[in-house]
Amino acid sequence: MEISNTQKWLINQKLNRIRISVKNINLGGCGLFAYHMYDALKSRGIKSEILLLGSTENPIHIILELEDGSYLDSRGIRNTKEELLKEFGSNSLIAISKIELGRMLNEVKWNKAFDYWFTDNNFNPKSNREYLIEMIKREFNYEPI
Repeated sequence: MEISNTQKWLINQKLNRIRISVKNINLGGCGLFAYHMYDALKSRGIKSEILLLGSTENPIHIILELEDGSYLDSRGIRNTKEELLKEFGSNSLIAISKIELGRMLNEVKWNKAFDYWFTDNNFNPKSNREYLIEMIKREFNYEPI
């Protein structure tokens, strides 16, 4: 299925709001982001594949390849993988399952700059991880599976 330019623009607008709201998302939050975006897009009828830069023991970055061949991470949709490979200094992308990514989220030591607690506007303690999931749910109107 071809993803229209309008759909890409709308997705990018939503991703901009998430990126602005969720601090340090690109300092250890890419795996959690990809895990939930995979389902959020699927709920909208957009198929994607989870791709890993690096190895399952030492991930560099996690992205999604959309069914039209474009690539998505928390910074938006890109048309070529060369940009990502150059930016992250990796030369390969490895397809992994959502189950494998879930295992990695529980077992791999990610950058701890993403994992912190803060106080929300109602003075409630909240983890950055919970807030990322909440933002994806809000922006893409989906419930995690």
